[in-house]
Amino acid sequence: MSTRSHRFASTEGKNPPGRLLGRLWLSAVLAVALVAMLGVAVGYAQGEGVAKGYVVNGSRDEEPVAGVTVTLHVLGPDATIKESRQVRADEGGNFAFDGLDTDASLIYVATVEFAGLTYQSPALHFKGGANVITLPVMVFETTESDDEIVVERAHVIVDAVSEQKRLAFSEMYFFSNRGDKTYVGEETPSGRRATLRIPLPAQAEQVEASSNTFVEEGAVRYAVPIVPGPMRQPLVVEYSIPIEGDEVSVSRRMPYSTTFLNLLVADVGIEVEAEGFEFKGKAGQGRYFNYERAEIPAGSEVAFTLKGLTRMRGPAVSATGKGEAAGFTAVLVIGVAGALLAAVFVFYLRRRSAL
Repeated sequence: MSTRSHRFASTEGKNPPGRLLGRLWLSAVLAVALVAMLGVAVGYAQGEGVAKGYVVNGSRDEEPVAGVTVTLHVLGPDATIKESRQVRADEGGNFAFDGLDTDASLIYVATVEFAGLTYQSPALHFKGGANVITLPVMVFETTESDDEIVVERAHVIVDAVSEQKRLAFSEMYFFSNRGDKTYVGEETPSGRRATLRIPLPAQAEQVEASSNTFVEEGAVRYAVPIVPGPMRQPLVVEYSIPIEGDEVSVSRRMPYSTTFLNLLVADVGIEVEAEGFEFKGKAGQGRYFNYERAEIPAGSEVAFTLKGLTRMRGPAVSATGKGEAAGFTAVLVIGVAGALLAAVFVFYLRRRSAL
């Protein structure tokens, strides 16, 4: 057993270890495997560089993982894989690759397959004359329970497309896995495996969402395992609701505990009734009324009613997508639990021309 102290917070690079590979990495790995099958040699210049690291189990207090295969990928400036090498981690979870090219334009990343999932190290390059880089990889055991999944922040933005008699909704959800295992989700009725679930209002139409999602049984489902810690990017959901009278009521039951939710309604004459929400004035450069709600338990209903829809002062978003809110940058300063949280959105309403 190694006596090494693992301190991931102090490692080089901006990418935390133990993250699941994105589709770019997976596609590249498959490409390398295909090249190997075809017997084509892939290589790059040898050098004096050394990439060392260690594999630990984040579900077991960073216990070293012995004997796993570690793959080192070398990426060029165009993000294509130049070469891949493999070694086995020793009994202390340690591994090393030598003879590496120290060209600063090359990027090195180590990957490990564990419990059916692929985890990666930070993506680093040699810099400042150094010839050693450290590529730690943290892996996790898996769980099908979502008990540790929470919504840290959620934002619901409501605009009006009066020419089309529709309300346009744009929602952002910042999820976090507060446990110590990767949440792998469940098999849905359609046979696809999914993790996160974002319920849609019953009236929702023209639904679009972030990549790796699909819509099933009235909800947007996310098809990627959730590793411990906060998700780097929010899940974004967009849809519209037709205006068929003077008011629209929206109601959903939230499947996860939600720390903070705010509702932003365009200032175009819409009246808002939102039980449980507190009005906090204007936000988004003064174009939206801001309503906030905090500490929402899992399973709680979140509902609000928008009134005066037949008397709106004009479109917040035009049918051609060239209205005031199209492609806007909204800067929000939001009060949470007595403190100020500054959140800067760059949010492009790319669907408005289709509404």
